[in-house]
Amino acid sequence: MTVGSWERAVREQVGLGRLLPLGAAEDGAWIAERAAAGALRRAAAGVREARVTGLRVGPAEDAVAAGGEAGSDGSGSGAQSADGAGNADGAAAGVGPAPVSALPYGELRIAAECDAAADRPMTATAEALREALLRGAEERLGLRVAAADIHVTGLLETPPTAAEPGPPAQGTGTATDPGTSTSTGTGTATGTATGTSTDTRPSTETRTGTDARTGADARTGTDTRTSTGAPAGTGAPAAAAAPQVAGVLDGGVLRDGDHAEVRVVVDSAYRALDVALAVRARTSAATVTVLVTDIR
Repeated sequence: MTVGSWERAVREQVGLGRLLPLGAAEDGAWIAERAAAGALRRAAAGVREARVTGLRVGPAEDAVAAGGEAGSDGSGSGAQSADGAGNADGAAAGVGPAPVSALPYGELRIAAECDAAADRPMTATAEALREALLRGAEERLGLRVAAADIHVTGLLETPPTAAEPGPPAQGTGTATDPGTSTSTGTGTATGTATGTSTDTRPSTETRTGTDARTGADARTGTDTRTSTGAPAGTGAPAAAAAPQVAGVLDGGVLRDGDHAEVRVVVDSAYRALDVALAVRARTSAATVTVLVTDIR
């Protein structure tokens, strides 16, 4: 890859926004925050008593404002697993440099703002939403999330249906209105109560499974839906197509000497971390990092 093409790729990567670490440091995988937020919104859509209006994910030790989320689209529920054990030549590739704008590895915190049904206690709604987000982060993505803060900022007269994830948040910064209601994770919520609902949940990883729709084992890489070139919408140049792995919809490999950075668009039916591990295992390079740019 030429210097000019690599610089263009870096500019495109910066356009993806903040990148969140997937799994552990040795996994060498990241995901665009906007892609993760979209998947978490879909996970939260099952809580009919709440409608998410803002969602951010950041380092656990930092205070994360929920109102400045980058939008994402797509639909889907549940996640299949892809196996990432071993690579094409039987040796594990090393983890290369982190992508531009990537957060360092460590636990994360979700901050979500929502409107809640007026006919149900806010604390119960906040707890249900927190559970859905933590479960989604683990089962759909593979994020290591230490806590989730839920802020109830408005009331719903009629709960939305499960198919309605709610409109994406607009603008930046915290969207909390001082005059609105906020639910706490403990105690009794009232019309003027403020606070957050926070809890911890250990992360687990499942790295085996098969493609239920094709019957192909994820190890074989026989997913024929993988296309060539760079991930759709990124405009990044690619020296080669991403490895054919179940769960990859689109992708490309950017090479810089002995290092390869693989950018992929992941099917929402698959767990993002498992797909990233399978991609790393099938990429031939001294060091490999994987970046999930979108989930559809």
